[in-house]
Amino acid sequence: MKLFGWLRPAQVAPAQLMTGVCLWLAAAMLLSAAVAWWVLDVMAINAFRTPGPAIAVMIILWFATGGLLSLLFPRGKSVAALCGLTAVSLMTGLLFASLFSLPVLLLLFAVTGGMFAVSAVVARLGIRGGGYFFLMLLTGMGLAGLANSLQGSSGWLWTGSVMMVLMFSLVSVNRSRSIADSARGLYARDYTSVQCCALRGALAIYLGVITAFFELARLLVDLLALVGSGSNTSR
Repeated sequence: MKLFGWLRPAQVAPAQLMTGVCLWLAAAMLLSAAVAWWVLDVMAINAFRTPGPAIAVMIILWFATGGLLSLLFPRGKSVAALCGLTAVSLMTGLLFASLFSLPVLLLLFAVTGGMFAVSAVVARLGIRGGGYFFLMLLTGMGLAGLANSLQGSSGWLWTGSVMMVLMFSLVSVNRSRSIADSARGLYARDYTSVQCCALRGALAIYLGVITAFFELARLLVDLLALVGSGSNTSR
């Protein structure tokens, strides 16, 4: 709250903002990996170790969590954003634990988290604009290639890691302008901090990825329905 019109906090610089966003997303990947490790290795919960209804339940809960947070996100502040980012990280860890084995999901989270960790360093150096996001994508692809080559991964794991990198990097590009606009709006209205803006930015990117996966899933269902109706018509 501004006590005096002339008293203002230091404006959030773009380099500081993107550094914070990337660090929070890297931390989110680490939390997701820790949750999946705890479920699969420490607790050894059978429902997650064998394919079954847990997959469908976790997919529904993952999309539901993303949808609910998308509705609440515009009214959330730093504490709410932290809780939201923690929630989606936990749900992502549980979802991946139901879908993949521990070595596979650790590789996926390591590649994506590593991409954001390196991108935080790049942002700190002051690189901005299209060149910054190109370096983010290049870093993610390089880490995916290195990790999969060292592990001798199958084609499916190569595809999954590349898809994770593409999703998060492209959504980061798409949301970058709205994140900057949101930071400027918070600055104009009230006192704010780099961490508050960065938390909101990280959550916005994560929710954007969930939305993108939901749209892809819906498109896949529509295509399957179209193919099914076409085959029935030909008979």
